[in-house]
Amino acid sequence: MCNDPCGNEDVFTRSQNNQYKYSTYDDKTSRIFTVTISDLRLDHAGKYWCGVNRKRLIDLYTEVKLEVRKDRCCDTVNQTQSTEEGSVTISCPYDSQSVNKLKFFCRGNRPSTCLQQAVITSSNTQDGRFRLSDDRKSGIFTVTISSLTLKDSGSYLCGVQRNSGFDVFTAVELEVKDRCCDTVNNIQGNEDGSVTISCPYDYHSIDKLKFFCRGNRPSTCLQQAVITSSNTQDGRFRLSDDRKSRIFTVTISSLTLKDSGSYLCGV
Repeated sequence: MCNDPCGNEDVFTRSQNNQYKYSTYDDKTSRIFTVTISDLRLDHAGKYWCGVNRKRLIDLYTEVKLEVRKDRCCDTVNQTQSTEEGSVTISCPYDSQSVNKLKFFCRGNRPSTCLQQAVITSSNTQDGRFRLSDDRKSGIFTVTISSLTLKDSGSYLCGVQRNSGFDVFTAVELEVKDRCCDTVNNIQGNEDGSVTISCPYDYHSIDKLKFFCRGNRPSTCLQQAVITSSNTQDGRFRLSDDRKSRIFTVTISSLTLKDSGSYLCGV
C-alpha cells in the first residue's frame, strides 16, 4: 500500500512486512488483502493506492480515499434531566436505511470506541439498569436507565452501525439531580385546622395524572402519593383539579403537628 502517487518511495507497507502502526493480512482464498492503520491522525486523510506486483505483467492498483474525522461527537447535544433513584428514557432517532442495523448506546463522547464499550445494544436489550427498545415503525430506539445515581450524569452517545463508512451518532448530556426543587413554597396552618395547597401545571398536563406526596424524593413520589386525581378523597386529604386555570389543589384537614414537613405536587 502506498501514498499517492505511489512511486517506490511512497510505499509504506507490504504484505510480507508488518511494521509500526501498519499491518497487513492477505486472504488468498477470497483474494483480498487488508491493511490496518492504527493511531490514526487527521493528517492521515487523503488518497492511497492498494497495489499488486505482477511479474512480467502490469501491476494492479485500487484507489482508496481515506477520511479521518475528529474522535468526538456531535455538533448538537440533547440535554436530559432526571432525579436520583428515578429513571430516564432517552430517545435516539435514526433514518429508514438503518431499520435493520445494530443500535447501541455508550457512555462518553468518543465514536471510535462507542460500540466496543456499549452498555446496551439492540442484540442485548436488557443489561442491569439499562433497557433498549427499538420502535422500527417510528424510526426511534429508546434507552431507559433506572435507579439513577448522581454518577450517571455525563455524556452519552446513541449509535447506529453502518456496514461501510462511519457509524451514525447522536449525543446526549444527562444531568441527574439529587432532589426537588429549586423553588419551595412555604405554607402555614394551625393545629386542628385545615390548609389548601395550590399546584400549578402547564397546558400539556391538563389530561395527565396529578398526585401529591410527602417528602422530597421525586423518584418515589407517585408510588407513595397520599392523594391523586384518580382518587380525589382519601381520609384527611382531598384533591380538586381546576383545568380552566390549570391548578390542582390539595386540602389537608384536621392538621396535626406531625403534618409539618416537605411535600411534592406531581404531574
